[in-house]
Amino acid sequence: MKSLTYCYSLTYILFCVQQLPAEMPVLQKTGAMLVEGVAGEFDHLAIDLARQRLYVAAEDQKTVEVFDLTAQKHIGTISLFKRPHGLVFSPTSSQLIVADGGDGTVKFVDTEAPKISSQIKTALRADSVAFDPASQTLFVANGGLVAKLDYSFVTAVNTSSAERTGEIKLDSKILEAMAIEKGSSRLFINRMDKNDVMVIDRLKNEVLGIWPLPVEQPSAMALDEANHRLFIACRKPGRLVVLNTHTGKAVTDLPCIGHADDAFYDSAAKKIYVSGGEGAVSVYQQRGPDQYVLQGNVETGLGAKTSLLVPELNRLFVAVPATSSRPGEVLIFSTGK
Repeated sequence: MKSLTYCYSLTYILFCVQQLPAEMPVLQKTGAMLVEGVAGEFDHLAIDLARQRLYVAAEDQKTVEVFDLTAQKHIGTISLFKRPHGLVFSPTSSQLIVADGGDGTVKFVDTEAPKISSQIKTALRADSVAFDPASQTLFVANGGLVAKLDYSFVTAVNTSSAERTGEIKLDSKILEAMAIEKGSSRLFINRMDKNDVMVIDRLKNEVLGIWPLPVEQPSAMALDEANHRLFIACRKPGRLVVLNTHTGKAVTDLPCIGHADDAFYDSAAKKIYVSGGEGAVSVYQQRGPDQYVLQGNVETGLGAKTSLLVPELNRLFVAVPATSSRPGEVLIFSTGK
């Protein structure tokens, strides 16, 4: 993801520190894991639940940082990358899979050695990923503006065999987050430069539809498959748009933290979490398929755009980059269940 200069105003400060309803806090900070000597932005996160390891892509540092969740501390650095972005940990193969935008590859990493066991070539800017556990398929957005192309690709990779199994070329210079609909063959993907959501048949590699959005620069995405609702966090302006996945139409939109980069839907708690680089996590309560309330904006830190919801642990992890006065850290929040 690109670095941005973040500007503050009195309006924004009030947005971040506004009073939460009496039944809050919507998120309770339970800890922080410092990481010394890592400069620049963090990108996406992944978890190895069995070993309680959290992996965080340090895109500017060209590393993946490793944290022990039991001890709640930083325990290591993997330096095998040019510019790591999307991460997925495969329990089946016990490998970390990294979309490396710097050299346009999908790397399969043995984290114990650590070493690259295999890799698959893509276009430059291999970035956002979506994983389908049922088919053990990883979908990787790549190409576009950074690769000096007028188009992008979504490349399908079988994580069991480490083989490319498909690819579709799309009319977009900037692809962002994706979501997989488990009950069908549909894949949703944000086209940031087109201000819409593209719907793809991930088995046939065909475009099924395009859903325009009421605001610009869609970035993060989450899916409530049971209620047929797709949540799109947009940046211009900062809004969370709720789409009906039957019709592709927007049913509502709400204020959202700026420079959003990750979004998650917690089906048990009926909540949506959106982390943004302007320094907060926006938390929403779903009261019905078409009814949502912004419960609050929980302060994190400047540039803390990426996060990971782990429902099995009832935790939300937020990566906060270093400043001139403090090291980087991963904040740990309890989701309250």
